[in-house]
This record gives sequence, structure tokens and C-alpha cells, in this order.
Amino acid sequence: MPNTPRKPTRHWPSRLAPSSLCGRFFSGLVILLLLALLAIILTGKLIVLPKLLVHERDDALGELNRLDRVIHTDLHYLATTTKDWAAWDDTYAFIQGKQNDYPVRNFSFEMFNDMDYDLMLFFTPELELHWTAGIDSNTGNFSSCPDLTQRCSWAAPLASLARDKLANRAVVEIDHNLEGEPETNFLLVNDGQVFNVAAHAIHHTDDTGPSEGWLVQLQVLDEAWVEKISTQTALAMQFQLGQQEDLGTPSIEPISDEQLIARKQLSGTDVPVQIGIKIHRSNFMERLAAMRYSQLWTAGLLATVILLVLVLLERTVLLPLRQLARFTREARAEINEATLSSALLERRDEVGELAREFTHLIQQQRMKRTSLENLSLTDHLTGLANRRCFDDRLKALFNKVEHKGQPVAAILFDVDHFKAYNDRYGHQAGDQCLIMLSDSAQRTVSSEAGADALLARIGGEEFAVILPGVEETQAVELAEAIRRGIEALVLRHEGAARGFVTISCGLSYLPRISEASSSDLLKTADDALYRAKEGGRNQVVRAAVSPAQD
Repeated sequence: MPNTPRKPTRHWPSRLAPSSLCGRFFSGLVILLLLALLAIILTGKLIVLPKLLVHERDDALGELNRLDRVIHTDLHYLATTTKDWAAWDDTYAFIQGKQNDYPVRNFSFEMFNDMDYDLMLFFTPELELHWTAGIDSNTGNFSSCPDLTQRCSWAAPLASLARDKLANRAVVEIDHNLEGEPETNFLLVNDGQVFNVAAHAIHHTDDTGPSEGWLVQLQVLDEAWVEKISTQTALAMQFQLGQQEDLGTPSIEPISDEQLIARKQLSGTDVPVQIGIKIHRSNFMERLAAMRYSQLWTAGLLATVILLVLVLLERTVLLPLRQLARFTREARAEINEATLSSALLERRDEVGELAREFTHLIQQQRMKRTSLENLSLTDHLTGLANRRCFDDRLKALFNKVEHKGQPVAAILFDVDHFKAYNDRYGHQAGDQCLIMLSDSAQRTVSSEAGADALLARIGGEEFAVILPGVEETQAVELAEAIRRGIEALVLRHEGAARGFVTISCGLSYLPRISEASSSDLLKTADDALYRAKEGGRNQVVRAAVSPAQD
């Protein structure tokens, strides 16, 4: 039957046409997907993102407040050490002028450096300066003086500011035992530098006696102090003077996608000092990334659901219909190529039943065709390969480039005096003899030759073996094994010299396939077979001259 041209397969653009069932489903699901994506985007932008920003601001304010507490704890430590110095009998005696060696015994560069002080001022109850000792923050020189002249002149501005601060506080002549410890802690600004100042009334160690003046200690809040606080808090701290109008609410400003800066006025002081920190926005970015991943996953899930719905529609309805239509066309035009998918064949509905019946029909036709092909390549009597199969294999062997450098051997053998055998015992016995001989030879070839070896019946009582990739000695041994195996059958043949059936073998060998043609190989083997018969039969004769030398 002539082949009928196949109709073109419908592709996705045509399947998604508005008039098609798939197109209608697709349009509705796409609209649903777009609405869902819009809802996801608006939810993230209008609800989730503002909450993330509020959470980030709360975290930043929490860190600012923690920094504020740490700073006040550090500043108050100076007040604690000031109290220790002021509530000491030696200091009480010194302010009364009774221990002139007090400065020598207690003040030194090492002491101030170790205790992290910069200046100590001793005032009388009338706020007259009694003694000054400290390290000039500008020069790094230590000095200890009873007044503010010469070496201690650098402390004059600080002493004046401290005196004014004390004078403005209503603590003069307050009795320590009745009113509690008259101590104070405040900040001063001098020449652009901020100082932490702690003052405490001087009295006896056992809290007796009236106050004999004030001890004031100052600590410069410089870069070293900022670095110390940063280390303690693990925060990138900023500490700077601001303007009086800056004393407002805390400010939090992103400076990049990775960092933000938070600032506020240091609490508990009227000095316009701003503290600030740079905070990595890792938590915010992680939450933002999590939100976006959630949106993407949700969108992906929706898209996947839509895709699965379309695939389900395609597989359960549309594809089976198209497959059956194509199958009927192919079965009519070229039935050997008609196929159906396993999914369609496994269906338990009417479509699946119809598909299975058509498939059974195709399988029967293919089995018949395969049987015919096997018959055309197989000898009907012995079941061996026939002459056509042998010639095809030999031709393919000599034509393949990869075999050109390999050796090859050919064995031709036939039954001695077989015509006499047929004449004496009949053709039916002759056929049975050939079957037994072929079975014996096939067993020998299968057990002793490689998988590439081929045994074929190429004539009435003539057989051939093709042996690619073997040495000549191996080919000779196989030929002898075939001859001995048939001889061992001891099939009665009164017309033969030995009284039983024997064979004669001719063998030809090529060291390399490229050295000669297949016809040369067979001709040489046939000549060797002729010499075996001339030489008395029941023997193996090798070719006297290889085909390459003819």
C-alpha cells in the first residue's frame, strides 16, 4: 500500500488557541496566577515590609539604649573611684594641710595612666583650689602643683569650669552623715573635648566629721575611650558634640543596603553629645530575603499548580485523542511504525481498551514480519545461518574500518561421500545426518570460539565458519575440534572408507583484513578444502599460500 502523507502535528501555539479546550483552561489559569501574584506583591509591600522596618528600628533603638547604659556605667565608675579617694583619712588630712608628702606618695604618671584619669582637683570648702595633678591630654606630660601656674597652667580652664559647676550646685555645707553622700557626675566641654567629671565631698573614711572640701576627677572622652566602649559593646560607636537644636528624638537612617546609622542624645546630661552606631542590616536583609523567597516559592508553587493542571489536561484528555488520531493514520499508511504510549495503553477506560486492541493488531503484524525475516536468514533444516546471512556478515566484516587491522580466518567443511550416504540411506536419513552434524559443530563453535564467530550452512552438505580476531593456531584448533566432534558421533556410513561419517576441512587465514578481499579468503579456503579431499578426506588442510601473496 502506498504511504499516505502524515498530517502535521499540532504544536503548542495551535493547541493554546482561544477556541481550543486547552486554550480556555490556560487563559483562566493565567488570569488566576496574575491575580495571585499581585496579591503576593501587595501583601509584601504594604504589610510585611513595613513590619520589617519597624522591627529593624526597634532593634536599632534597643542597641542605642544598651550603648547609652554601658556609657553611663563607665562614666559612673569614675564617680566610684572619686568617692574612694575622697572618703579616705589621708585625703582628709591632706586637704587640711597635714600631709605634705601626700602628692609624692600618691600621684605619678603611671598611676594616672593605669587608673585612666586625666586630672585630679582638690578644692577647699570655699572652692579654693588646693592642689592639681594630672596628665595634659595635648602634650601627654604629667604635672602635680599646688596652684595653676607654670607646669599646671594647662588645667586652669578645666579647674574654672569645675569650680563654676560646683558653685551652682546647692551642696555647700551639707552634712554628709545627715543628707547622704554629696557626690555628682557630669560632663564638661573644653576646647572641643568632652570630659567626664566626678566630684565628691572629702571626709573621713568612717564617715565622721564635716566635709573639708571637694575632690574632682576628670577623664577625657577621646578616641581611646570610644574604642574601649566599642570593644565592650561590640558596636561601631560614634561619639561627637552636636548642636543644642539636635537634642531631639533618635534618628535611624539607612546609609546603604548593608548598613544603617542610629543616633541619639546621650541621656542624663545637658551637654549636646550625640552617640551613634553603625549597624549591619544582616537581620533585616535576611528577613527581607526570606520574605522574597517566600513570595518566589509561592509564585512558583502557583505556577507549578497551573502547569500541572495543564499537563493533567494534556495527558488525560488531549494527548490520548491526538495519539489515537495519529495511530489510526499511521496504521492505515505504514502499520509497522504505528506506536502508542505506555500511559495510553495502561488506561482502564474505553480509550485505553481501544488502544490495546490496536496495539495487539500491530504486534501480530510485526511478529509475522520478524518471522519472515528470520526465515530469510536461517537455514530451515539445521537452524544455522544460511548463505545469505553468512555473506552479509562477511561483507560487513570486511567493510568496517575498525576491523581493517584485525586478523580473520575462514573454515569451509563438507561431509565426505554425502551423495553416497543419501543414495544408501535415503534423503530423510541424510537430512537427519546434517542436523546432527550441525548441532555438533555449533556446540564446538559456541564453546571454543568467540561471540563474533559465525557457523553457517552455505550449501547442501557444505558449511562455513567465519572467525574474526583470532590467531591462525586458534583457527586450526577449532577446525580440528569440529572434525573430531563429528567423527566422535560415529554415524554409520558403509559407503565411507572408515565406515562412519567424516568431514574434510579447508582453512584460510588473513593476518589483517585489509590485505585481501572476502572472496580471496573464501577462494583460498575452498582450495584448501579441495586439497583435503584429494589427500584422503577426514582432515584439516590450511591454505598453502595466504590470499595476500596470490
